[in-house]
Amino acid sequence: MKQPIFTFTAVLLFTLLAAACQPKTSSAPASSPEEVHTGPHPGDDGNGIGTTVTFHPDGTVVKSTHYEKTDRPTMTESGQWKMNDRGRITAVFPSGKLRFQPGSKGMEILDIHGHSYHKEHEKYILRKSSAKDSAYFTGNWALEGYNGKGYRQIMKIHGETANDIMVSIGFSGARKGCQFSGKGVLSDGQITIPLNNTAPDMKGTIIIRPADENETLSLSTLNPEDRNELMYFCGGGASLAGDYKKLP
Repeated sequence: MKQPIFTFTAVLLFTLLAAACQPKTSSAPASSPEEVHTGPHPGDDGNGIGTTVTFHPDGTVVKSTHYEKTDRPTMTESGQWKMNDRGRITAVFPSGKLRFQPGSKGMEILDIHGHSYHKEHEKYILRKSSAKDSAYFTGNWALEGYNGKGYRQIMKIHGETANDIMVSIGFSGARKGCQFSGKGVLSDGQITIPLNNTAPDMKGTIIIRPADENETLSLSTLNPEDRNELMYFCGGGASLAGDYKKLP
């Protein structure tokens, strides 16, 4: 009776050892893209799209999209990301999925099927960059289009702490203009200010982020449908929205 027991034990031990030697598969990332990637890439309408993607080690990801040469507002949304065993990343946002392939030159945006754009793939690579800190935002910024005469709209930014930011907007050179003051939070390289901090009935959120041009900030709303709320603080048809250039 001892022989069958020995045989069974030997077979079981062999099976366990063989299983231990098999290569393991896991949904966990082989390496984490815990960094910011940014850059322009072609859009369907012929205009460029400036995109900034921030990957976090907890599996969350934030994407900001700015459509160049249009009046479409900056759009920012959060989602979840995962990396497969080949190093390919899938990020899921409320607006849909995006696929990326990390490489030596940066983070390549893939097509809807997860394939490279081949000959044009260089146009779809987001470069690694550093998220802007409060020191970058601090200072005076003038609404673009000011030529030294007439209406002038200035945004003043200063940091109370590393993440808490005070933003005020004023005007000169006209009888009506924009006046705003609010406290925001710096996260993922951009400032967010809930408008209900200033006007309790409002639901929109201001987003202030670096534009693709050097020393330019783009001010818009988190959700495009809230854009008209930025006129609430202004007179004469003006708006808080727009691109602001850094003043010396």
